[in-house]
Amino acid sequence: MVSSKRVRKVNSAIVISSRIRLARNLAGRRFVASATPQQLSEIYVVCANAVLKTKKMRTAKLYNMGEITEYDRAVLSEKRAISKELETSNTTKGAIVSKNGKLSAFINEEDHIRIQVLGDGLSLESLYKTANALDDEIENNLEYAYSSDIGYITSCPTNMGTGMRASVMMHLPALSADYQMEKIVRALNQLGMVVRGANGEGSDSFNAYYQLSNQQTLGISENDIIKKIQTFCKKICQFEINARSKIMEDNPLLLVDKILRARALLENCKLIDTDEALANISALRLAADMNMIDNGEDVIKTLDALSQNILPAHLQECLSVSAESNQRDAIRAKYLNEEIAKLPEIKIGKINY
Repeated sequence: MVSSKRVRKVNSAIVISSRIRLARNLAGRRFVASATPQQLSEIYVVCANAVLKTKKMRTAKLYNMGEITEYDRAVLSEKRAISKELETSNTTKGAIVSKNGKLSAFINEEDHIRIQVLGDGLSLESLYKTANALDDEIENNLEYAYSSDIGYITSCPTNMGTGMRASVMMHLPALSADYQMEKIVRALNQLGMVVRGANGEGSDSFNAYYQLSNQQTLGISENDIIKKIQTFCKKICQFEINARSKIMEDNPLLLVDKILRARALLENCKLIDTDEALANISALRLAADMNMIDNGEDVIKTLDALSQNILPAHLQECLSVSAESNQRDAIRAKYLNEEIAKLPEIKIGKINY
């Protein structure tokens, strides 16, 4: 059977990415939800000018949500460079996005300004330094709504104080398969943390991808929020590793069968939608993370890139095709057939029945 040494190896690929988001509002201005279209237009201009004056965002691109195409919005949303709320917004809302898409400033989303920084792996500390530096630069040109007693004043009371949401994206297939996630989610909620689906608030935890983030923003410092998330993130990683070992000890044939079926489907399917494709890529990602595929780290990078490239707008961008939903399923299948066939073979050895 697959060696226990391979299964129990701690692999940082469980944590896919990190994000820091800061919510800010202008002093003396109405919140977005209560402002008139004229007021929102004025706020939009003021905020956009202030952000574009900063060193970090001078070469960034300003996207007015009312002026770009539906396709461009979808691409930005799939890259997580803008939020789902902005994707369906109008001309009084927009986003300033860096060239690599890792640094964004949302204008008139839920708050007047929301700074977002994305990074790979567990990188919250470095991301916060970047976000904080940009925040300080913007504040040189604007006056924020701030209380010495409370902290930053935000549109939603749950963001009051630091105005910071820190999150990590995690791949937890073994915990999901073992039905332990519901118990973990309940326990984390009681400790001031929240677990959501891959696309944030209101989304499903499809294909074993979850976001862990802070629930508390008031009465706690930014550094303490980051430390808290890092602590729980590492514990969840260990739970996932233990769950993988348990599956291999209790029913290795079930796991290997799932992985082999996933590869066979992705190499031979003729039609496949996004959700089914992501679910099967998730199974192969697990195999690579458990060292059941040679060059595991490179394979994981390839699979993560495929997970984005098969999304509807990215598929159109990647292959330079424009198609209806049923045609996309055929194009996606052909693309996956070719790319998955390039991966190294799965090493299953002798399985203990």
